[in-house]
Amino acid sequence: MKLKLLIVFLSMSMVGCKKEPKTIFPNVVKIIEVQTIPNVKSGFDVVINKRLNPIELESLGRDLFHEYDGKKYQNFFVNYYLERMIIGNGSYASTHFTPNLEVEITGLTDEEINRIVEKFHAKKPFYVDDGWKCLTKIKTEEGKLTLQRAFVDPTTDDMTLDKWSLKKVINGSDTLYQKIKSETGEYYRYNSDGDLEWYDNQGLVDKLLKG
Repeated sequence: MKLKLLIVFLSMSMVGCKKEPKTIFPNVVKIIEVQTIPNVKSGFDVVINKRLNPIELESLGRDLFHEYDGKKYQNFFVNYYLERMIIGNGSYASTHFTPNLEVEITGLTDEEINRIVEKFHAKKPFYVDDGWKCLTKIKTEEGKLTLQRAFVDPTTDDMTLDKWSLKKVINGSDTLYQKIKSETGEYYRYNSDGDLEWYDNQGLVDKLLKG
C-alpha cells in the first residue's frame, strides 16, 4: 500500500499544473509547474506579457528561484513564453540554475526586431518567429504572392532576407497560403487572434505572433 501511494505521489509531481505564487511578479501572467523531483530538480513554464531584456530576466529568474526554494534542488529550470505562444514548442527565453544562473534569450529581442524593421523597411503587420529568430510577412510583390523572412544570425549578428513563392487556396471559409514546391506540404493561415499559423503535413508547426 505504501508503495502504491509513493508511485501516485511521484506521478502527480511530474504533471504540469498552475502554481499560484505568494508574490506578484511584474510582467508575469501565469506560472506552470512542469516537473519537480525532490532534491534533484524543479522546472517551471512562465508566461510573460512582454519581451524582457537580459537584466529583467535575471531579476525575475532570481525572484522565482527564491519564491520556490530553488536552493533545495541541484537544478532549477525556468522557460519563459510570451502570451499566445505554444507552450512546449520553443520558449522565448530561459533562466536556469545549474547550479549557477544562466540567462538565455532564444527568441527575438525588441532591439533585434527594431533593427530588422529599420534595415528592411518592414511595415506592419509582420509576424515574429522566435524559433528561427526572424520576422515573417506574406506580401504581394510585382504581382506575385510571396512569403518573406528576415533573419538575424545569432552568431554573426548579420541579417538576411529570404523569399518563397506562395499560392492562395480557399478552403471553405478558410484562406490558406501554400508554399509552392514544398516537399513537406508547408502552408500558412491567419487565426482568430490575428497571428500567423504555420503548418505542414504533420499538422501545426508553430504560431508566429503578430508584431
